[in-house]
Amino acid sequence: MKLFFLFVLLLSISIKCIGSTDPDFQKLLFVEQIRFLIKGNGKWKAENPGYKNKDDWSIRYYGYEFEKGIEESILKLRITGYIPSKLMKVIFWEGFYYWDYIKNRLSYISVNPDGQVARGLSDSINASLLVLSLTLTNKNGETKLHKDTHLFNDDKIQSVSLKWEEGRWIKNSEMLW
Repeated sequence: MKLFFLFVLLLSISIKCIGSTDPDFQKLLFVEQIRFLIKGNGKWKAENPGYKNKDDWSIRYYGYEFEKGIEESILKLRITGYIPSKLMKVIFWEGFYYWDYIKNRLSYISVNPDGQVARGLSDSINASLLVLSLTLTNKNGETKLHKDTHLFNDDKIQSVSLKWEEGRWIKNSEMLW
């Protein structure tokens, strides 16, 4: 698992260095990614590796729910969880991706039920990879840096979430959708 994480991190860095930086081309690649993410019903599911069967409030699986936006480069996202003992679906984050024509980069904004805001920009985009750097801001104005890497292949999404702590990136979670 550590080797895969290292591979994805090195791949994202190398793609950033040698990949196309043409904003129009990156936007086209993101539009292709939208098609991939919304195919079928746009819903993706990942098992929670920390699920505890005896805990009534434990999340069994997480969900990505994607929906095409009003314009071709807008993608809505809802991140959910399912609690089987309560037969309940909960919403963790709701937001959207959009192409920022001033910054010529993919932008993301999302809000959770506690009012925390995640806002960020793409670091790199190619046909099978999306890397975003985000700032999470809580209601007190405190911020945390966060990075999401999504690798798309074989009708699956491999997601690695990182957080900035003590001067370095630390893996927060890894999911296969």
